[in-house]
Amino acid sequence: MNGEKYEEYKEYIVRIKKYKNMENGNNTNENQKRLEINRKEYLELFKKEYEFERIKKQSFESRAGLILTILATLFTFLFEKLGITSDFIEIIKKDSLTILLGIKFLNIILIIVFLGFTVNYLIKIINVQSHNNYDIDSEIDYTEEYSLILKDLLYNHKLIINSFRSNNEKKAEYFRHSLKHLIFTFILFIIYAFLKEV
Repeated sequence: MNGEKYEEYKEYIVRIKKYKNMENGNNTNENQKRLEINRKEYLELFKKEYEFERIKKQSFESRAGLILTILATLFTFLFEKLGITSDFIEIIKKDSLTILLGIKFLNIILIIVFLGFTVNYLIKIINVQSHNNYDIDSEIDYTEEYSLILKDLLYNHKLIINSFRSNNEKKAEYFRHSLKHLIFTFILFIIYAFLKEV
């Protein structure tokens, strides 16, 4: 875990350790009740964090899917409108290239490369990634003390949230990269449209 992530979860870790120390010390009924209340509060907080991370995941995937759909339609139209495919084939067939044809050829290659990177990052966002989840098929001991169950729930919720958060950070990074490459692709289309008029 790098320094930045540690800072992000530091507050949770410190508080939980403090309550564990209390439990190991003076196990009075009052302390036990306080521990249960504290754990319930944290459990509610972790449930909200878990839901928030799930919503973020769905948001990234929905946006990526929408952009992919728009890209497929828009770039098919642009390729046909600008005649990029036919121009590319024509340039390849030429025996000698002028400077203008060379620039056009390079421009087409860059459009394909940047478009490829954009699509690649968007697909990475949509791809199903493994998350930590509760093993609902495992045997559950319903006779365990409530305080122990709360401890287990807190621990497992924390693992699951960290798993979702880690994957969401990757999705956010992919999304930023896809937008950068998309902007460059549009700029290259504009340049190519200008070159067509020259």
